[in-house]
Amino acid sequence: RTVRPASESEIETLALQEGDPVFFLQRLFCADDTPAILAGNAIPLASLRTPPEECNGQLPIDEFIVRYCNSQIAYDIFDISASLPDAATRTTLRLAADQPILQLRQIFYDRQNEPLLCGSSAYNEQLLGLRLVQSWS
Repeated sequence: RTVRPASESEIETLALQEGDPVFFLQRLFCADDTPAILAGNAIPLASLRTPPEECNGQLPIDEFIVRYCNSQIAYDIFDISASLPDAATRTTLRLAADQPILQLRQIFYDRQNEPLLCGSSAYNEQLLGLRLVQSWS
């Protein structure tokens, strides 16, 4: 958990100004004690209603947004791709140098279609599969 200036992509995605801070929440999820998902979420610091050091980073992201931002996620948009991870991700997920990941980039929106947060998750595709459901009604 850190507070840092928003990156260029976060500025664009979250409609921030250059220099605006974000609360960056990085979490590691394991499957049978093996690192499986490395997730990072950027939340505009101005959205937090609680000091960052008092936020429980273990909450599911929807509960986190309700509790600490006084907002609610209505929907999110995923971009999914296969890629080779950077060195830090590879080390954290204990991957071989040539082992790809599934990269999920997400933008979470409220009911007014305003972006609440954005994130990126690296999935160890050898441990986890990806199953999608599409409704046609």
